[in-house]
Amino acid sequence: MAIDYRGFGQSLGELPSEASVYEDARIAWDHLKTLQPDADKRLIYGHSLGGAVAVDLAAELGRQAERRGEAPEARALIVESTFTSLADIATEVADTPWPVRWLVSQKFDSIDKIDQVGMPLLLVHGTADQYVPARFSEELFAAAQNPKQLLLIEGGNHNNAMRVGRRAYADAIRQLLTATAGHSADDQTHPVTQANRS
Repeated sequence: MAIDYRGFGQSLGELPSEASVYEDARIAWDHLKTLQPDADKRLIYGHSLGGAVAVDLAAELGRQAERRGEAPEARALIVESTFTSLADIATEVADTPWPVRWLVSQKFDSIDKIDQVGMPLLLVHGTADQYVPARFSEELFAAAQNPKQLLLIEGGNHNNAMRVGRRAYADAIRQLLTATAGHSADDQTHPVTQANRS
């Protein structure tokens, strides 16, 4: 299931805020649970800004599962071409000596939430991303709990990592689906993988 946040695509409403896109994601998630009641068949995926929304949703599900002493309501999280926080990416792209991060009112702070995900995680990033440097995914990977994987697609840009690294991406998803939460760090952390253009 894919959604347009309010104010985007075919969804009505004013342009969204951080709070409203998180709310939209939770509404969509509740609907997905009625369409697919088996948690083992549900994945969360987010690209770019959607990656921050996906991390927020997965972290909330992870915290809920921990409180209940149960498995999370999703099999895994896949995040592609995303950033650590909106302030970090604003500082990266702004060509000014002004302290841009102080002017950013929306946080989208994935770096502070990624360790609460509580489900297998795959981070994917193209090394030639022209908007969001791949180092942001490396930082998220370092902060995340196991099981986790980081796939860097050599030559991939912000929007074509799945196409450019098709074979490596498919292999990483297969590994992700065999991972289980709660494994120790030494057997569930996969090092950075570089996929050649194919």
